Amino acid sequence: ISLGLVGSEMCIRDRVGAPRGLLDAKPEWAARDRRGQVVEDGGLRWLNGLHPEVQAFLGELVLEIVEHYGVDGVQGDDHMSIPRAGSHDAITLARYRQATGHTPAARDDDPRWSRFRSEELSRWVHETGERVHRVRPDLLWCLSPCPLPTGLTQLMQDSTGWLNNGSVDLLLPQLYRNSVAAYRQVLEGNLRPLARERRRQVVAGLTLRANGQDLEEATLLEMVRLSRKAGLGGVALFHHTPLMEGNLHIARALLERGLA
Repeated sequence: ISLGLVGSEMCIRDRVGAPRGLLDAKPEWAARDRRGQVVEDGGLRWLNGLHPEVQAFLGELVLEIVEHYGVDGVQGDDHMSIPRAGSHDAITLARYRQATGHTPAARDDDPRWSRFRSEELSRWVHETGERVHRVRPDLLWCLSPCPLPTGLTQLMQDSTGWLNNGSVDLLLPQLYRNSVAAYRQVLEGNLRPLARERRRQVVAGLTLRANGQDLEEATLLEMVRLSRKAGLGGVALFHHTPLMEGNLHIARALLERGLA
């Protein structure tokens, strides 16, 4: 589910069948900043991931896939997140005051305010996984977050907690880097807080093309080797097009070296 909580890219159909933007149809679902404006992050307008109706909508979307299609798993992309500037709507603020006895501090990176939102997102992740497994115990519930620390500090994604607490079956962190040194650093940083026995449930996300530039073959192969040496469950390559170009040379290189 690539779009996750990005409302500006999602459409629904009204009664006459015409597509409408989700935020046009449900403006009350929008993530709001301190000024009451719709949160825009990364050029996208966001849904409020802490709104009960938004959580229910996404949960039902996941269950529809599980119940009606013969899939092996469901993966939520990095957009299953809450931008740091968001959540300043009346419903979320009331829940925060009820839970903590406080109003949000003047800064969006206030630890108590950030922890509350992260914990609420984690609760939805855990409960959705439980619902999925009640329908299909064998199905994989996976999320692909931004790497630490950005995922936690900017997007409220406690990916370490998700895996250590058993809320997800697989974690596919987007460790997109264009050099071996940078990849080694982000890999080590994201594995450090994880329980070692959980490493087999981590599948490293590698990008084949970043900022219009293809990853060199030797660099990709070394990244895959580092991932295996770290004891990960595998790697996931983003995305399909570079893999299939050039007479499949990347795919062939992985096969020939026993890395696929």
